[in-house]
Amino acid sequence: MEESEILRLNVGGHIYTTTRSTLVRYPDSMLGVMFKGDIPSKVDQDGNFFIDRDGQMFRYILNFCRSGKLCLPQHFSDYDLLENEADFYQIQPLITSIISSRQQKDNMEAHYIDIVEVKTQNVFDYKDENISSDEYFTSTSVYGSILDLRTLPLGAVDRFLETRPGSNYGKLVINGRFTKIRMSEMLSSRGWIKENCDSSSSSNVTTDSVFMTQTLRETWKNGKKTGLQTMEESEILRLNVGGHIYTTTRSTLVRYPDSMLGVMFKGDIPSRVDQDGNFFIDRDGQMFRYILNFCRSGKLCLPQHFSDYDLLENEADFYQIEPLITSLTSSRQHAMKENLEVHYIEIVEVRTGTTATMPSKNSRVKTILLGRKEDLLSLPSTLVGEEAAERLECKNGSNYVELEIFGSNVRIQLADFLSNSGWVNENSDLSSSSSLTKGQDTSILCIEQSYRDRWKIYKQK
Repeated sequence: MEESEILRLNVGGHIYTTTRSTLVRYPDSMLGVMFKGDIPSKVDQDGNFFIDRDGQMFRYILNFCRSGKLCLPQHFSDYDLLENEADFYQIQPLITSIISSRQQKDNMEAHYIDIVEVKTQNVFDYKDENISSDEYFTSTSVYGSILDLRTLPLGAVDRFLETRPGSNYGKLVINGRFTKIRMSEMLSSRGWIKENCDSSSSSNVTTDSVFMTQTLRETWKNGKKTGLQTMEESEILRLNVGGHIYTTTRSTLVRYPDSMLGVMFKGDIPSRVDQDGNFFIDRDGQMFRYILNFCRSGKLCLPQHFSDYDLLENEADFYQIEPLITSLTSSRQHAMKENLEVHYIEIVEVRTGTTATMPSKNSRVKTILLGRKEDLLSLPSTLVGEEAAERLECKNGSNYVELEIFGSNVRIQLADFLSNSGWVNENSDLSSSSSLTKGQDTSILCIEQSYRDRWKIYKQK
């Protein structure tokens, strides 16, 4: 076999052209063993060497064999799938490079700074009949994390810095011309990259003048398995899934014999073909990529910020691949924990009265709400009172606050509102206590009853 021989490969339906010397660059890898002739190779109907793996990921595998370097796009996120493919091909330097690249990306955190320059100009004065006055007022606001803003060489930064209690972000407000230009030059010299730039304009007509306002915005960014597998000796099939063409083997499709694919391609039910002779499945073609890769490797590999869980679950339910359904449920729960946080509201109703009044409407009722300020502010004023928002806004220093409300049936009305808003009652309990108060002639038994409800909801971080 000549190492300079040019070969064509069909990898999961993607056609690649390369040389044998490139494929055997790492002789102990799967590709090295295959194309040295140590194990037999399958060919498709066009004479291309066939490999039943993900075709898109093979681009990175082949480029690594060509250059010895791992070159990935800037926002690459399919590390799980690429690691899975590299594990199959057993190219150890590639596996090491992928792990290193992933660790570097995990340790990087993108920082952003927004520069907003607002120019206001009086372009026409009705009284003086002056047109196109060159005089204009310029104000520049710089938004970003407090730590990033304080690293800017602006002298007394805190003199311009505006922040909100409990927030890590703030803004600088600086008046004067050319501030945006100076800030842009400063960020560029410090390694920041301009990611976006846009402008808008508006006008305002008063009884005396016409004012033109131009807004310029710039966004700057600163970042900081082992064992060879043998090829399956099985028939090569082409599938048309919702217009997307895939190439695979029958053994891959029947890996889970009780699934819909297993039943279809074992021949238990008739299969439809399109005009080109491809087996046709009228389902979502993009989602089938994840289905087929699971049949190939037994692993669910999703992009880092995958969000189409509803659609993929629907497809997995159709194909009835139980291990995939289980893996998908686990993956979704893990993603939810990473992207969601739990919020709680506690409602404590305290009723105080005597044996003669408990638990009638004559008893004194106080309701105490405990939770995040933002959650309590979202409650309707008809239930918590018109002055509740003002009372809550005065409570600074903590995201968790307490609000007292007087009146009967508040707890029940709040329960109806929270339930209709997606909150779930996690726990409810009742406690009571009594005390004896002595009067001049008689003793009065005072009773206090406390009802406590704990409500929960998941929200995006």
